[in-house]
Amino acid sequence: MDDQATRDLGATAAEPAILQAAEPDGAPRIAVLDILRGIAILGILFMNINDMGGSLWASFGDFRHIGWTRADQVAWWLREVIANGTARCMLELLFGAGMVILTDRAALSAGKRVVMKRYYLRNLLLFGFGVVHVFILLWPGDILHTYAIAAMIAFLFRRMRPRWLITIGLIAAVAQFAGGGYFGYYQALQERSQVAAINEARAAGRPVTADDRKVLAKIATGDAKRAKSKADSRARIVAEDKARTGNFATWAAMQWSVTVYLETHGFELLFVWEAASVMLIGAALYKLGILQGSRSRGFYLRMTLIAYAVAIPLRIVGAIEQTRFGDAPKTM
Repeated sequence: MDDQATRDLGATAAEPAILQAAEPDGAPRIAVLDILRGIAILGILFMNINDMGGSLWASFGDFRHIGWTRADQVAWWLREVIANGTARCMLELLFGAGMVILTDRAALSAGKRVVMKRYYLRNLLLFGFGVVHVFILLWPGDILHTYAIAAMIAFLFRRMRPRWLITIGLIAAVAQFAGGGYFGYYQALQERSQVAAINEARAAGRPVTADDRKVLAKIATGDAKRAKSKADSRARIVAEDKARTGNFATWAAMQWSVTVYLETHGFELLFVWEAASVMLIGAALYKLGILQGSRSRGFYLRMTLIAYAVAIPLRIVGAIEQTRFGDAPKTM
């Protein structure tokens, strides 16, 4: 590499590396963001490859179906605690940064309406690529169409100040976690405590009231639904394995049925919500110069320590709950 190329690729401690090449619409190439994007995409492949080669239903249901030897367990724990969600959210952060890069530069010369039209067209094309991945390349876990929808939502907030972008993004993320925590954990605990109270009252000689019967009937209905869901999950795993060993038509039909299930049972909304909230945070971090690497090493070290101090314990709790393989309430 000659001296000119070295100067082009180099960067000072305060300045991120920006390549001389640019996007067709004039947006600059920021080397550190491109490197992080490559790492994120490879990380997503690492997280998805077991679902691509194994059973996607087993990942949602009983992941021991894929393999649960001692080596499998070590790999699963490392993957779950260290990597789960990291690459996906990194790419979502960078998507938010890319939104700012693309739209701010274009807005200076084209105007708001034209920028919106161009950005929405860009994401409609991305949505089209995602549909191809789902229905032609037969990958129900495609995330591109989800990002396209989330980006068109996040776009509406892009001109806000960083503090508001971070605030809205964090509130949305916490609301998603709290909502899932209530329905997945506290609601189940409440039902168990109600049943225990009714049983204690019956043991003490109090007759069962009409309200008690309503509570017990509601809980029984919920238990029946959960039991049916478990049975359906096991049946789907068996059907998926059978389709994999059949012909192309049976495999394509299975993958399309998985996609339809995910799209009609709230998974799409879940991931669009997540992606949009993280994109807002990514846009803010870019505006603050954090994603470009323009802060001190001490700043990034503190961010890393704080982030993992929160994330690792939460992931350990979630992993412990998943490996109990029972009907106990789960927070995650």
